[in-house]
Amino acid sequence: MQRKCTILLVRHGEPESVATRLTSHEFSTWLETERDRGLVAASQPPDSTKRSLSEIQCVFTSDASRSMQSAILLASGITAIANPLFQEVPLPRVFTVSNFRLSVQTWMIIARILWMLGHGDAPESRAQAKLRARDAVDVLVGDAHAYGAVALVGHGVFNMLIGQELRRRGWSGPSRPGVRYWDSTVYSCDIGTIFLSRGRRPQVAMQTNHTSDGG
Repeated sequence: MQRKCTILLVRHGEPESVATRLTSHEFSTWLETERDRGLVAASQPPDSTKRSLSEIQCVFTSDASRSMQSAILLASGITAIANPLFQEVPLPRVFTVSNFRLSVQTWMIIARILWMLGHGDAPESRAQAKLRARDAVDVLVGDAHAYGAVALVGHGVFNMLIGQELRRRGWSGPSRPGVRYWDSTVYSCDIGTIFLSRGRRPQVAMQTNHTSDGG
């Protein structure tokens, strides 16, 4: 019987924000410090998400504060590996000619829509983000083969791109990971499957008689 590899994608907890409404210029300035925002004090992971990480010994995060702090709350006994490869897809700056003010969340939605449509001053295009997601999946899959199970405490959009890439390579899991704060989503595949990157389809390896440790 083949052993399954598991990759758990978790979205970070609720990050700090600003209550005041911002102009587009103020929002673009705020974006420059967005990566360093931690979690709000009241944001605590549910027990179900904690349990999902309880048996996992290899945990990755991005290098954003909200990702690293979330991992500490989820798996206090494990030293997570912070890697900028897993950072969120950056938002483009949004400039308008008027000075009308909107909430940060509204500006973020507008900026993300512009990014999806290929507009705006985006540091990373959708095509570039997909290529980075392939590199991220290479890392996760490699360690999933080694450890049996790994977790990434990451970000909403980039987790989605990782989930899509995993499914493209033959992994089982939902077409879209959970997008709410602290949501966790499981992807799995038989360890006997060889995963080939860069657009090539997966091939099934021959089964052997020996068994592997872990589960």
